[in-house]
Amino acid sequence: MKKTRVPSALMTDATLSFSVGRVGAYFCAVSNRLGLVRKSLVMLAGLSAATVRTSIDELDRAGYLTRQRTYRYDILRRRPVYDRTIYQVHKYAPGGFTLIPTEFLFRRCRGLSSSAFVLALYLFQQGAGQGRAFPSLRSMVEAIGVARSTVCRALQ
Repeated sequence: MKKTRVPSALMTDATLSFSVGRVGAYFCAVSNRLGLVRKSLVMLAGLSAATVRTSIDELDRAGYLTRQRTYRYDILRRRPVYDRTIYQVHKYAPGGFTLIPTEFLFRRCRGLSSSAFVLALYLFQQGAGQGRAFPSLRSMVEAIGVARSTVCRALQ
């Protein structure tokens, strides 16, 4: 089973929204060995284009990725035109990383809300690859930085 490295700080950073954690995990899953992403993230994350754009802005401000716009020369227009944006993912952020099964990111989590997705990432982190995790409700609330009712709803 193939696994993806996701920075642990991405799950527990209280300044980021839940959709940012979801988009950041997808960035880590589709990046190559150098951390470059050249794919359409709107299709991968299953979120709206506006949500993905704001999430990318938050990830850029927080230092989890950098953007680079590329241009090509158009002969007909006789000037450079925008080609695409390439994203550089910083997978080795301070605080270590968590191995997440890639199958979970692309198949099993389509129906999950963003808060449930981040809670699942936290449970993967606590399980440490053994398939079992037994954190208390209080530790989940403190680690993710949400209300107890949100954690209970996400566990359902």
